[in-house]
Amino acid sequence: MTIKLPRPRAWVLIVSLALNLFIAGVAVSWWGFHGRADRAGAWDTAPFFAVRSLGEEARPLAKRVWRDHRDELKPRVERMRAARREAYGVLADEGYTPEAFAAALGRLRADSVEVQAGLHGALVDLSRELTPEQRRKLARAMGRRRH
Repeated sequence: MTIKLPRPRAWVLIVSLALNLFIAGVAVSWWGFHGRADRAGAWDTAPFFAVRSLGEEARPLAKRVWRDHRDELKPRVERMRAARREAYGVLADEGYTPEAFAAALGRLRADSVEVQAGLHGALVDLSRELTPEQRRKLARAMGRRRH
């Protein structure tokens, strides 16, 4: 019994297909994990990703708490995104000066702190109504995400 190997043209097609699938995988991975940052809604930037670890019974509570804070956080997140775009623009500008870049980064830092403070407030409100076991689950999930 002999095994018939594909012709050289078939090998070229197989290698080309594998390479295209690899490149597509890299692109999808980049978009999914990096490219979303500027397109995500305010609620996607929150640490509420960890709420999934609490299970279905806590989902209505988490949605209510997030809804209570969403209107406060949304403008803060938009300001932070605008400050980020401004900092990138200053860095790429033909008339770049380190001072202008430092000032833009300072505005971005201040806006980021405001967003984080609002998110922390939402988490405190959420934690008030969680059981001790749910708080432990949330802490583990947040720790995994952080590292």
